[in-house]
Amino acid sequence: MAMDTNDTIYQPPSAPRRSVPAYSKEGVDLTQIRRLLSLTPGERLREMEEFLADLEALLLKKRTCSSGES
Repeated sequence: MAMDTNDTIYQPPSAPRRSVPAYSKEGVDLTQIRRLLSLTPGERLREMEEFLADLEALLLKKRTCSSGES
């Protein structure tokens, strides 16, 4: 059965992907750099704000748990 190009599932053949290394020779995770560069500046800012909020929550939890130990 031939695939109809008007079908919503049809995906044209894409060019073969070149092999991109996941890590630099220095050991840097390039996938994270590529992911962040794919975001808009506003999306990057939102990611950083969410990270900082999570970090603050962890630090607060650590202080709360540490102060409870005597």
